[in-house]
Amino acid sequence: MTESDLFRPAVAAMHNAYAPYTGVKVGVALKLSDGRVVSGSNVENVAYYGFDSIETAVSSLVSSSDWTQNGTLPAITDALFVFNKVNADEDSYLPGPQGLFLLRLFGTPDTRLSFATEDKGVIASRTCHDLIARLPVYGVDRKKFLEQAVARRHTDAAIPKKLAKNDNLRRLYETRRRAFCPVSDYAVGAQIETLDGEFFYGCNVELGGNKGLHAEACAIANMVTARGPNTRIKHVTIITAGRPGAPCGGCRQHILEFSTPRTVITGYSTDGKKTKASLKKLLPRYFGPRDLESGEGAE
Repeated sequence: MTESDLFRPAVAAMHNAYAPYTGVKVGVALKLSDGRVVSGSNVENVAYYGFDSIETAVSSLVSSSDWTQNGTLPAITDALFVFNKVNADEDSYLPGPQGLFLLRLFGTPDTRLSFATEDKGVIASRTCHDLIARLPVYGVDRKKFLEQAVARRHTDAAIPKKLAKNDNLRRLYETRRRAFCPVSDYAVGAQIETLDGEFFYGCNVELGGNKGLHAEACAIANMVTARGPNTRIKHVTIITAGRPGAPCGGCRQHILEFSTPRTVITGYSTDGKKTKASLKKLLPRYFGPRDLESGEGAE
């Protein structure tokens, strides 16, 4: 597989990116050591809880049903980033700190990163070692990632009867089992139902400290990459252990960006208990795109 094989999915992801605030759209295609390719778009937020394109791609990988094969964790061997525009400053198109830590977790020192625009093609290349060599030792390693993921699959093997009767809830339960949360040990699965009746899923991916990708934001990022920034959310469902959970403040902002006045959020516990509330109730007197002088963004 060559850079040209990654170019098409990266460009498609870039066109679906949501960047009304910076105007910089980014798509990435990642080649894995087992031959698969996953892609992701950047998804901005009026409160700047946005997702870089590589964060979206990794969330898609972890949330999928086959991110491991035969008990192994595939590594990123190549990453191609495509931008709608770049400036002369090379640092402007490098991944942010969280993206770099994801590369440390999922990549290798030899992972090749290429940066391109749709009209000019590849404009620069670096190796992962060039970018992460100066990072502090932080977060967790691949071995712990895999061990925890396998353990959770065995521990949560039996799905509660209340959830098993519904295909979408069964898939939501399975998505939670793929969560990577060595810091909090609080696994979350999220499901987005769009106005068009499609479903998208995400689970949380922790990097260490208070850094990580939250399940609801992952599901939204996967939705935008697949269907574009004009997609609207009808219903958000999350599942957690203990009492039924609710999205954190940052995830409520993510939901707001793609919500309607009737968007509803349901929380399930793994034993089948549930709560339900409107986004308006969970995020009163919110700060949204219309509060900006430009009035940009969706709302």
